[in-house]
Amino acid sequence: MTFGVVAGVLAGARALLMGASPLVSLAAAAGTFGLFGGLAFVLQALGVAWSESPVGPINVSPWFAWLVAGAVAAFLAGLIFGSRQEPSLKWAVIAALAWCLSVAIARLIRRWVRRAA
Repeated sequence: MTFGVVAGVLAGARALLMGASPLVSLAAAAGTFGLFGGLAFVLQALGVAWSESPVGPINVSPWFAWLVAGAVAAFLAGLIFGSRQEPSLKWAVIAALAWCLSVAIARLIRRWVRRAA
Protein backbone atom coordinates (compact mmCIF):
# COMPACT_ATOMS: atom_id res chain seq x y z
CA MET A 1 0.00 0.00 0.00
CA THR A 2 2.80 2.40 0.89
CA PHE A 3 4.54 1.60 -2.38
CA GLY A 4 1.34 2.48 -4.25
CA VAL A 5 1.09 5.88 -2.54
CA VAL A 6 4.76 6.70 -3.20
CA ALA A 7 4.56 5.56 -6.82
CA GLY A 8 1.37 7.58 -7.34
CA VAL A 9 2.88 10.76 -5.91
CA LEU A 10 6.03 10.32 -8.00
CA ALA A 11 4.01 9.71 -11.18
CA GLY A 12 1.91 12.81 -10.56
CA ALA A 13 4.96 14.94 -9.83
CA ARG A 14 6.71 13.66 -12.94
CA ALA A 15 3.68 14.49 -15.08
CA LEU A 16 3.65 18.04 -13.69
CA LEU A 17 7.37 18.45 -14.30
CA MET A 18 6.95 17.23 -17.89
CA GLY A 19 4.45 20.04 -18.50
CA ALA A 20 1.18 18.14 -18.22
CA SER A 21 -1.95 19.80 -16.93
CA PRO A 22 -2.91 19.31 -13.26
CA LEU A 23 -5.80 17.06 -14.31
CA VAL A 24 -3.45 14.74 -16.21
CA SER A 25 -1.06 14.80 -13.24
CA LEU A 26 -3.88 13.81 -10.89
CA ALA A 27 -4.99 11.06 -13.26
CA ALA A 28 -1.42 9.72 -13.46
CA ALA A 29 -1.13 9.69 -9.68
CA ALA A 30 -4.51 8.00 -9.21
CA GLY A 31 -3.84 5.45 -11.95
CA THR A 32 -0.44 4.54 -10.58
CA PHE A 33 -1.80 4.19 -7.05
CA GLY A 34 -4.65 2.07 -8.37
CA LEU A 35 -2.21 -0.16 -10.21
CA PHE A 36 0.29 -0.69 -7.40
CA GLY A 37 -1.91 -0.15 -4.34
CA GLY A 38 -5.14 -1.69 -5.50
CA LEU A 39 -3.67 -4.66 -7.32
CA ALA A 40 -2.84 -6.45 -4.07
CA PHE A 41 -6.42 -6.07 -2.84
CA VAL A 42 -7.88 -7.30 -6.12
CA LEU A 43 -5.59 -10.35 -6.12
CA GLN A 44 -6.59 -11.19 -2.56
CA ALA A 45 -10.28 -10.75 -3.36
CA LEU A 46 -9.91 -13.14 -6.32
CA GLY A 47 -8.17 -15.70 -4.13
CA VAL A 48 -4.98 -15.62 -6.21
CA ALA A 49 -2.92 -14.01 -3.43
CA TRP A 50 -2.94 -14.34 0.33
CA SER A 51 -1.07 -13.06 3.33
CA GLU A 52 -0.39 -14.68 6.69
CA SER A 53 -0.43 -11.33 8.50
CA PRO A 54 -2.09 -8.00 7.74
CA VAL A 55 1.26 -6.23 7.35
CA GLY A 56 3.42 -9.02 5.92
CA PRO A 57 4.28 -9.90 2.35
CA ILE A 58 1.65 -11.11 -0.07
CA ASN A 59 2.06 -14.62 -1.45
CA VAL A 60 0.92 -15.27 -5.01
CA SER A 61 -0.09 -18.56 -6.58
CA PRO A 62 2.72 -19.99 -8.74
CA TRP A 63 0.24 -20.54 -11.56
CA PHE A 64 -0.72 -16.89 -11.53
CA ALA A 65 2.95 -15.85 -11.44
CA TRP A 66 3.69 -18.04 -14.48
CA LEU A 67 0.65 -16.64 -16.24
CA VAL A 68 1.56 -12.98 -15.74
CA ALA A 69 5.33 -13.28 -16.20
CA GLY A 70 4.95 -15.43 -19.30
CA ALA A 71 2.31 -13.16 -20.80
CA VAL A 72 4.55 -10.12 -20.35
CA ALA A 73 7.51 -11.98 -21.88
CA ALA A 74 5.40 -13.27 -24.78
CA PHE A 75 4.00 -9.77 -25.37
CA LEU A 76 7.49 -8.28 -25.51
CA ALA A 77 8.72 -11.08 -27.76
CA GLY A 78 5.75 -10.49 -30.06
CA LEU A 79 6.60 -6.79 -30.22
CA ILE A 80 10.24 -7.47 -30.99
CA PHE A 81 9.88 -10.38 -33.39
CA GLY A 82 6.55 -9.44 -34.96
CA SER A 83 5.93 -9.35 -38.68
CA ARG A 84 7.39 -6.46 -40.64
CA GLN A 85 4.30 -6.10 -42.85
CA GLU A 86 1.66 -6.22 -40.15
CA PRO A 87 1.57 -4.20 -36.93
CA SER A 88 3.69 -5.92 -34.29
CA LEU A 89 1.16 -5.02 -31.57
CA LYS A 90 -1.22 -7.55 -33.12
CA TRP A 91 1.41 -10.30 -32.85
CA ALA A 92 2.28 -9.24 -29.31
CA VAL A 93 -1.33 -9.59 -28.18
CA ILE A 94 -1.69 -12.93 -29.97
CA ALA A 95 1.48 -14.23 -28.32
CA ALA A 96 0.33 -13.11 -24.85
CA LEU A 97 -3.13 -14.63 -25.31
CA ALA A 98 -1.61 -17.90 -26.58
CA TRP A 99 0.59 -18.05 -23.48
CA CYS A 100 -2.38 -17.41 -21.17
CA LEU A 101 -4.40 -20.09 -22.94
CA SER A 102 -1.58 -22.64 -22.69
CA VAL A 103 -1.11 -21.97 -18.96
CA ALA A 104 -4.86 -22.26 -18.37
CA ILE A 105 -4.99 -25.56 -20.27
CA ALA A 106 -1.99 -26.90 -18.31
CA ARG A 107 -3.67 -25.90 -15.04
CA LEU A 108 -6.92 -27.65 -16.01
CA ILE A 109 -5.10 -30.82 -17.10
CA ARG A 110 -3.14 -30.89 -13.85
CA ARG A 111 -6.35 -30.52 -11.82
CA TRP A 112 -8.05 -33.32 -13.75
CA VAL A 113 -5.06 -35.62 -13.29
CA ARG A 114 -4.99 -34.91 -9.54
CA ARG A 115 -8.70 -35.61 -9.17
CA ALA A 116 -8.42 -38.84 -11.14
CA ALA A 117 -5.57 -40.12 -8.97
